[in-house]
Amino acid sequence: MPKNPPQKRNIPAELRKKGSAARQMLTRAVRYARKADAGKHWLPYKNDRAFSQAPFYEGLRDSIQRRITRGKGKIRVLDKGAGIGNIAAAVKRMAPEKIVTTAISVSNSYTAENRPLIDKTIRGIGLTSKHGGKYHIIYDCHGEDYHLPKELVKHSIENSIARLVRGGELFTVIPYIFRRSIQVFDKAEALAMVQELSQRPDITVETKTIPKRHDKREYADLVIHVTRKR
Repeated sequence: MPKNPPQKRNIPAELRKKGSAARQMLTRAVRYARKADAGKHWLPYKNDRAFSQAPFYEGLRDSIQRRITRGKGKIRVLDKGAGIGNIAAAVKRMAPEKIVTTAISVSNSYTAENRPLIDKTIRGIGLTSKHGGKYHIIYDCHGEDYHLPKELVKHSIENSIARLVRGGELFTVIPYIFRRSIQVFDKAEALAMVQELSQRPDITVETKTIPKRHDKREYADLVIHVTRKR
């Protein structure tokens, strides 16, 4: 008899259920994030990354500048996995009177210099935190999406998209490696996930691949830019 096809997991439902496999994965991911914050993860991690070091720097900068130029109300920006707050602070400095910054971090390790430039801080992880309202721009620079188990990444990205206003933009980055892995996407899996996202009629998706090497390991950063249609 033919085998029944594997059932597609309902990650959002699992995350609402205590003790579920997805909740356990998320708990481990938070621990990994804290380790990464302390430099104890094989993937290169910098919680003091400058704005210009973001893999989507030019796209994010230009998006913010366009919105500043339009001059239509406040610009709500969410930083997922904010580290010490360098990027959130730099974004705020682009137009302090217009930009409203919210930052999420598991470690709450913002510097004294950056903290006054972040209007709201949330301690935790974006998948389970209450952000409050919608955002014009959400970005995740080697933060949550980069370190989550691959089973949770698509849901994390979709969760960010759901928090965008119409015309809003998401900038994020995920790693993929060139061998099968339980924890991290391989190339085919990463591209398949992006292709699945691209089929949504309410968004457009652009990607860029950046080859990387760390500790003699070849891998790549896949930069993802999502725009929610108006």
